[in-house]
Amino acid sequence: RRRHHRHREPAAPIDLEGDSDSGDGVDGTYDPLDVDYAADYALATGGSGGRGGGSSGRRHRDGRGGGTSTALARSGGYGGGGGGDVSVVLEEVRALRAENAALRAMVEPLAPLAGQVEAIAELLAALRVDTAKLTGAVRGISAGVAPGTPAGPKRTTDLDLVADMSLGAAAGGSARTGVSEAPSAGSGAAAGAGGLPSLSPPKKNVGYMRLWTGSWNMGAKDPFEGLDVKRNMSTVARLLGEFVPLGYDVYVLAVQEGVSDDAYEAFAEYTGTYRLPLHTKLYPAKEDKTAHVRSRRMGRAVNAHQLYAAHLRGEAPEPVAATKDMLDRVLGRGDGSFVSQKFTGIAVFVAPPVTPYVRLLGVYKQSFGVSEGSKGGVAVALGMYDVTMVFVSVHLASKRVHTREQQYRDLVERFGRKLGGRGFQLNEQFHHIVWMGDMNYKCVGLGANEAVTMLENGRRAEMFAKYDGLNREKAASHIYYMYDEPVMADDFYPTYKKVEGRGNIPHDEDDPSWVRRVYITEFKEPFYKGGRIVERVPGWTDRIQYHSIHSRRGELVPELLAEDGGVASTRDDGAPGSAADGQAHNYHAVNTVLDGSDHSPVYCTWSLEIAADDVVEDPTRVSREAHEAAKRVASESAEHGAAGMHMAPERMIGHPDQPINVILRIKDVRVDLQGQMRAPRAINLLFPLPYEDSDGLPERAKAIRPGGLLGSSQATMDKGGQVETTLKTLVSRASRVGRFHLLMKVSLDDGTKPQCVVCMRDGNLHAPGPASFTFLEALTFNGQPVLSRTGRPVNLEFTVEMTC
Repeated sequence: RRRHHRHREPAAPIDLEGDSDSGDGVDGTYDPLDVDYAADYALATGGSGGRGGGSSGRRHRDGRGGGTSTALARSGGYGGGGGGDVSVVLEEVRALRAENAALRAMVEPLAPLAGQVEAIAELLAALRVDTAKLTGAVRGISAGVAPGTPAGPKRTTDLDLVADMSLGAAAGGSARTGVSEAPSAGSGAAAGAGGLPSLSPPKKNVGYMRLWTGSWNMGAKDPFEGLDVKRNMSTVARLLGEFVPLGYDVYVLAVQEGVSDDAYEAFAEYTGTYRLPLHTKLYPAKEDKTAHVRSRRMGRAVNAHQLYAAHLRGEAPEPVAATKDMLDRVLGRGDGSFVSQKFTGIAVFVAPPVTPYVRLLGVYKQSFGVSEGSKGGVAVALGMYDVTMVFVSVHLASKRVHTREQQYRDLVERFGRKLGGRGFQLNEQFHHIVWMGDMNYKCVGLGANEAVTMLENGRRAEMFAKYDGLNREKAASHIYYMYDEPVMADDFYPTYKKVEGRGNIPHDEDDPSWVRRVYITEFKEPFYKGGRIVERVPGWTDRIQYHSIHSRRGELVPELLAEDGGVASTRDDGAPGSAADGQAHNYHAVNTVLDGSDHSPVYCTWSLEIAADDVVEDPTRVSREAHEAAKRVASESAEHGAAGMHMAPERMIGHPDQPINVILRIKDVRVDLQGQMRAPRAINLLFPLPYEDSDGLPERAKAIRPGGLLGSSQATMDKGGQVETTLKTLVSRASRVGRFHLLMKVSLDDGTKPQCVVCMRDGNLHAPGPASFTFLEALTFNGQPVLSRTGRPVNLEFTVEMTC
């Protein structure tokens, strides 16, 4: 008889007489699941067996002769040359048919997935690049990443591999390892077309980057000036050893009254890091149409690895046209530097392994005027993975508290406008901000002799708590509102005013004479300042302050100082970085070396929490195999569809790592003034925050005024006088929407333009939505809280409706 297999060419006729001239029995294509075909063959032969030395197998598709490769060989009634009863063969056939039915029942659930296997494989291939980046990133973080799931056993068939890839991902497990993992919080499996669950968001790993920040008022003296650093590394190590611990991923050094870059070069050589060329031309110069000055806005991020690779190739960055165009320093003249200029500056040093994961977002400087010499501020914005940070080096005025406060407000406004979105202030535009420098806040209400006596008696902590001027102004919300300061270590003595060239004087409480040998409490001013005898109270003028937006608090924390003087984990007990138990942070003043200035350098080390996508050891191995297996399974399913493996292609539903359009409708915007809810004169929106989702600045929504339409945003004023507007934007990954922030600025009747920032997650606004939430947030203006006439905070209430 002749049997036609569906979707195949007709098989060769069976030789019922057993006189086939081939020992293979049947010349056809081997199919281990085609039991009907095998049964017909067995019945036709009657168990007589064919020639060929007991071989019952048919020819494989590659042309090789068969052996006892089918289950029918187990019956012993044929293929072995011996006789046997047909009933035995029939029993075997029935058993095989039952086994075949069971196999098909097991394969059947995979049918809805097969049409999507190709798309899944393409998606995994696209994600492979991102995963490879994250793998290198996590390896580069010195603090390490939580260990991943061990790889599962290697799959032996294409079907197993593709099933593992598809079902594992759909169930929230690891598609790369086949090991089930708990899905991330808030990631449900929504039913899609044909009952197929959507892919769960990938598991999040948490890693940590270690950062070092330091401030150094050099007093117009550079101990490394003219020094051949590479030939004198022992000298460099002796000078920097106490100030700069090794092993950190990123170093940011703020200097005041600097006179050369020699200290920067020594710093990079000592730490083995790469200095970002902030002093060079990092982007094409632009000309303002009216003032004809170069724009200070970069507008696009620059990957640090690109700069480092160019450095390794020997390509020097393009210099600026003139020294005054350097954006990493404020130049001026003053004490100790009249012939040549000194500067307030900043430098960033990155360990080579982490350069691919650090972005330079912008750099800008702001002088306080010619009369203030080199005083001013310099800020650099960095991206570390998906975290945005700003570091500020500042040298504030030495006299008049209100002048320092105004300088701080000016810097908050100017840096926000130049580093982030135009018209928005600094503090709410970036996840974390660190200020460091000579802030010139001294002790208040305390005489010099009394201060010396307290230090001699070991009452340093009491003196700081009662008389420090910066803490007083912060408590009154006049400066650094919502900023924190690390807890000082025991060696954080007053940093000013000290004897220049004082040498290594031990700060020994058993010998209190060290205080008068270190500090100057009375001196004569230069003639150009009047030549008066001036009293100087030892004070903590050199400080570090840090700020995190509310939803990111706890991600950037100072490292704790262990009892043995080493660095303890910041995540051990209680709240991250908490020093409520009195334990100090790794926040020090350097008292013995670098003594050429009348200031002491200060530094603090940090742990920065990084959330990274799931990472495996070899992100390319399984993805490539799965991709090829998907092609083979899809091809074979089309060829053998009649055998129960028909797989209809279905539309892929949205994946958490795919781009998504987000539509935000802002309505019911009201300002709480003196208990009365009033509509603002205008609103201004920014979503997401600058560089939060890409290497560029987000499109800023135009100011919306009641009854009018400005820009591309749509705005109306309802009958109740409330402003409504709609903002549309495309975000890179749906899973990240909840971590993004909305920044809103409002124009009040008195002309002030305060702002507030909210996190989408705080309102449970996650993709795909729809969702709605009403926020009530306190307003700030140029780094200070907005208060009513009665001293109450002014709040903003508004509703956000999100659809995707």
